[in-house]
Amino acid sequence: AALIEAHLKKEKYELLEVALNNLLNLISTTFPLTQKIYLKISKPDILPNCQVSVSNIKIYWEKF
Repeated sequence: AALIEAHLKKEKYELLEVALNNLLNLISTTFPLTQKIYLKISKPDILPNCQVSVSNIKIYWEKF
């Protein structure tokens, strides 16, 4: 969690999909023994009455 938080504070993304893809790459290279990664990220403050989130099975990573 600390790795993800530090990365998202350092990098700025306009698209959640790009952030997800970069996070998957970061996690899989930092922790090479990881077998599966499933991430969901949100922009809680983008609109006043809703929360924008992305989680997509196409950005699901599995090491075989």
